[in-house]
Amino acid sequence: SLLNSKRKCRQSPYRVVLSDVREKLLATRRRMEDCLAGNTPDEDPYYENAEQLAEPLLACYKSLWETGAGIVAEGRLLDTIRRT
Repeated sequence: SLLNSKRKCRQSPYRVVLSDVREKLLATRRRMEDCLAGNTPDEDPYYENAEQLAEPLLACYKSLWETGAGIVAEGRLLDTIRRT
């Protein structure tokens, strides 16, 4: 139900944000593949530059530190941020 989905969003905001990041990354890859193949790309939202990708990742990083989960922030998330 809608109530349960809203509750899940409140319980796992990082999952919601990173799910959006994943979808946008997939759209970016599809767009690049379409462009390379000479096809007209979809109109799905995509990342135009690394800064756009880094923004939600850095927001998660900061939030994790602010909520006492710095050890989580320093793992794969920080590695991913460094690669963007």
